[in-house]
Amino acid sequence: MSAMNVKQQVNGLNEFLTTVYGTETRLSTLLTSLGFNSQQVELIRNQYLERAITSFLESLRERMVTGWDGERLHKIISRRFGLDGEPPDTLEALGQQFGLSRERIRQLEYKAIKKCTSKANQQFLRTSLHNIALKLIGDVTERPSPDGITVKLYKLAEIRAAADLTRADYEAKRAEILGKVQSELDALEAEYAPLLQASSEHTDSIIAEIKNDVLRHGTSVRTDSVQAVYAKGRISWDAKGLGQYAEAHPDIIEYRKQSEPTVSIRFVQKRA
Repeated sequence: MSAMNVKQQVNGLNEFLTTVYGTETRLSTLLTSLGFNSQQVELIRNQYLERAITSFLESLRERMVTGWDGERLHKIISRRFGLDGEPPDTLEALGQQFGLSRERIRQLEYKAIKKCTSKANQQFLRTSLHNIALKLIGDVTERPSPDGITVKLYKLAEIRAAADLTRADYEAKRAEILGKVQSELDALEAEYAPLLQASSEHTDSIIAEIKNDVLRHGTSVRTDSVQAVYAKGRISWDAKGLGQYAEAHPDIIEYRKQSEPTVSIRFVQKRA
């Protein structure tokens, strides 16, 4: 495969990964997020990029080619992003190849992307790339020594200890700041709590009075800011009893049921 095709694949794959993960994602940044250091990423990029991409795209194909239209979905994704190393196809061009409309190809592309963006498939792609990179690096470099790993373990312990100190310092200063204002907050609570409680009780009391008045009045009453909406009781019928009774009696009013009327309070948003 030519260098130009590999470049096209890399560009297409970076665009594809960005679409899958919903944020700017490149093959190199994904490798870094998987725990590979800059030297390892450069090794793959400079010497084993084509092998890594080929294996990764094969994993993608195996994941996508499920169900009756899996092969077609994979072909559409591959061609739309240029994952096969060729310039991407337009929706119109793919429509001609599959004998479908542009809109139908767009729908299938969306379906394919949605399939790839599921959490399970996102994790599958990360795991696949991780395993591929581990194998490539393992084939050409020596296994890490216990001493080297031990050094990193000590470094990890130092980083965690520093993070713990930073977190403890943050919590202490936060508590100090809260302590300074807590008394003011308590005083504010003590001052306003009785007023708010009295206001709530007053509101509930007058709402109850209004509902009783409107129930007795029998119709809705409105102002420009508040409405007391009267609703007649809902009428329902005992269908089973009505059916039995109607067989022998034309007069069915006995089975007519009416619930009690209700009133609801609505606050109207005033126009500016």
